[in-house]
Amino acid sequence: MSEKRTASIQLDIYSDVICPWCYVGKARLDEALKTIGTALNITTTWKPFELNPNMPSEGTDRKEYMLKKFGTADLSGMQNRLSSAGAENGVKFDFAKMTRVPNTFNAHRLIWFAKKDGRQHELSEVLFRRYFFDGQDLSNNENLISAAEEAGLDADATRQFLASTEGVAEVRKEEQDGRAMGISAVPTFIVNGEIVASGAIPPSELVSLIESASLANAK
Repeated sequence: MSEKRTASIQLDIYSDVICPWCYVGKARLDEALKTIGTALNITTTWKPFELNPNMPSEGTDRKEYMLKKFGTADLSGMQNRLSSAGAENGVKFDFAKMTRVPNTFNAHRLIWFAKKDGRQHELSEVLFRRYFFDGQDLSNNENLISAAEEAGLDADATRQFLASTEGVAEVRKEEQDGRAMGISAVPTFIVNGEIVASGAIPPSELVSLIESASLANAK
């Protein structure tokens, strides 16, 4: 009797660590992956999408940024919706602690770096939590190094990496590739090279889309 083969799936997630719906989207993705279990052999790769590619390297004041972007300092309605969506998926937001909007390019470089150790998923979770719940400034390399260490990466190697130019060209290329595919909002989920969803969709929908893609791949 021949052994049943498990379908292999490449799942790419374009995201930004300061995108609140990306944080919710990751929690929903985690739930979807638990549901799928070992039925599929899924490899996840986190890809860069800067919401603010022209952000100064030191970041900016969050209140000023929000006022300029939304025309109001009262964001309670949006924050309440995010808090409700987060609570349904085990995600906590503490908007009062968030005083800066960081430049996220080095955070994306670090996620790229974490792929070598298979730690992208863990690092993404840590960065999301540290920004949205702890209010940490992710423009600060010391905060990035601490996050990397928490996610299981070597602190000294991380420090050396961030001090270098390694990954700069590669991350820029991945960003360009994403925009060339038409990605203009995140999170965006790509299965085996095809965009299947954009937005923090429910876990059941993610499961369905991934399983459908696996069936199409098997034909």
